[in-house]
Amino acid sequence: ENYTVRMAMARSGWRKVAIALGILLASVVIFLAVFDWNWLKSPIERAVSTATGRRLDIEGNITGQWRLQPRVRLERVRFANPDWAENPYLLTAEVVELQISLIPLLRGKVHLLDLLLVKPVVALERVADGRATWLFDREQRDDDSAPRIDALRIDAGSLDYRDALDGTQLKIGVQDTGRSSAEDSLRYTINGLFHKQAVELKGSSPALLELRGASELPIKVAGTVAGTHIELQGTIDNLALWQQLNLRYVVRGSSLKRLAPIFAVPLPETPAYAVSGMLVRSGPRWASSDMKGTVGKSDLAGQVHRAAPDRIDRSWNGTTRPQDDAGPEEGQLPVGAHPDTDHRNHEDPRIRARPGSTGQAHRGRSAAGPPQSAGRVACHNRNRARQGGIVSGDQGRIALETSGREGGSGEIGESLQ
Repeated sequence: ENYTVRMAMARSGWRKVAIALGILLASVVIFLAVFDWNWLKSPIERAVSTATGRRLDIEGNITGQWRLQPRVRLERVRFANPDWAENPYLLTAEVVELQISLIPLLRGKVHLLDLLLVKPVVALERVADGRATWLFDREQRDDDSAPRIDALRIDAGSLDYRDALDGTQLKIGVQDTGRSSAEDSLRYTINGLFHKQAVELKGSSPALLELRGASELPIKVAGTVAGTHIELQGTIDNLALWQQLNLRYVVRGSSLKRLAPIFAVPLPETPAYAVSGMLVRSGPRWASSDMKGTVGKSDLAGQVHRAAPDRIDRSWNGTTRPQDDAGPEEGQLPVGAHPDTDHRNHEDPRIRARPGSTGQAHRGRSAAGPPQSAGRVACHNRNRARQGGIVSGDQGRIALETSGREGGSGEIGESLQ
């Protein structure tokens, strides 16, 4: 009898639980059926303003899809810049559609799995003290406060980017051609100054930009940078970090030295040149292989490797054309030499090496004309840490190999031009 009573009570308890769950489920269904996403407009605006100290205005409707990672569409959006910025708004757009991860949001981090912008106008700015408009902490100094975006798609829009730290002022225009499967469906133009050097570029890529992950992004870019014609075509992995890339390039200009501010490495003054090759990056290592081209009236081929920020290894082969074999007149300063060079106990600052000899290059009088047989010389600067180098020549053919720190290598290349 007691057993029968206990079983009856258990069945009654489970029945109550089932009824409660049914009522809860029905309430959720009814709530979702009548829910208006616009109810969230004011709470979202207040939350963003409280967290960033900037005003967010959502003037249109809000729609969305309930998921573990909700997808939300906002219409006619304006998000303000800090008061110190030149442009009052960081972003204005007809539509902002995003998919957001909720767990990072609980920790105060914004992680957007996908972001679509329709007719956006974006203004990014960094001032000399390091504050940047794309940092969302109240002081605009915390790099971790920038939102993480995994994938980005822009329908059509413009970006104004200013950076007082390196003198960059760029205007970027973007247009989606609507061919979603094409590798060149997104067209863009870049004009302005990069590191204080004039830039005018046009390019294309797929409309969906995978900013993170291992997906290869095909790109194609052509135009001028610092008065130098540049063409790039290839792929970039993880666009946000630029840690992996494979790009075929063509570069033509009046002097390599004009590109020194762009790459932040010392480059020598050279005659007009045209070079092509393959540029590969894997983590910290950069390599340019299959390099071919001309510098002045000389044909060049070789490769460059950069394994660390302070080390560049180069290997060059060059063939000087006969009309340029005579070399400078005796006593004439070579390209790269300066009139104020200390000439005490020296008649000429040129490097001298006897054919068939190996030894330390030194300053002194050298006979005009090229070596007529193979010669080797180890070159280094007395006033600096030792810089390695090998030069060999045979019937007007020159091979130059240098290794060392950037400043020294550039100086060797300039002296041996």
